[in-house]
Amino acid sequence: MSEDPPSGSSDEHYAAVAARYEQSAFYDPASSYNRWLIPHVVAALGLEPASRFADLGGGTGAFTAALSEAAGLTTLPSVVEPSPLREQATARGLPGLDEDAATFAGSPGVADWDALLLKEVVHHLSLGAFPEICLGLARRLSAHGRLVTITRPVEPDYPLFSAAKIVWRMNQPPASRYVSALEAAGLEVEEQEHAFRFEIPREEWFTLVRNRFWSTFSAFSDEQLEAGIRELEERYKDPILSFEDRLVFLVAKHAGP
Repeated sequence: MSEDPPSGSSDEHYAAVAARYEQSAFYDPASSYNRWLIPHVVAALGLEPASRFADLGGGTGAFTAALSEAAGLTTLPSVVEPSPLREQATARGLPGLDEDAATFAGSPGVADWDALLLKEVVHHLSLGAFPEICLGLARRLSAHGRLVTITRPVEPDYPLFSAAKIVWRMNQPPASRYVSALEAAGLEVEEQEHAFRFEIPREEWFTLVRNRFWSTFSAFSDEQLEAGIRELEERYKDPILSFEDRLVFLVAKHAGP
């Protein structure tokens, strides 16, 4: 299994999809999916009105802002985002930091955050560098702070064509690899799984794939995507696709006395 995403693919992907990023139900803060997800994340982070919160890899800041509103935060959360999506976060009035997770983790601040979120971004980070990142993030957590990592299973339930499944597996390490690094940084980790049942028109899913709404699809040319969609058309005949989105939450905090 590859420990690193393809070189340069992440920034290039998000630069290409920035204009349509929130059109997907996965990233539209008003979608039923995100209305379901937001309370789970607020609870996992332990957000309270006075919490100091940073969203690492927070993209456009739409989800960050929704979390802030749901928790009634009195201080604006920060969006740590190295890609062009950050510009949309700052346009929302959120403080934006032009840093990746490793740079943020290595910054000199100590115990300055009550909640840190890594939502669907760890597969973009080198597993080799992740233990050092965890050490830095643990140092930046307040005494009762929480670091929540949200990832997905190696074998998802999504309607992916065969080549896309291979790319997914290559870039989706098992959650246990992250747990080991978090525990080595002196954090206690609770693993949770939450699942949402999607029902989406088949043609809408195909449009999302064509638009490369996940970085998984950035590995393919237009011609390869169309070949993959033809494979899916043969496999899925019903006009409505039904599948589960299974999210793995790793809730980490400083070990108690």
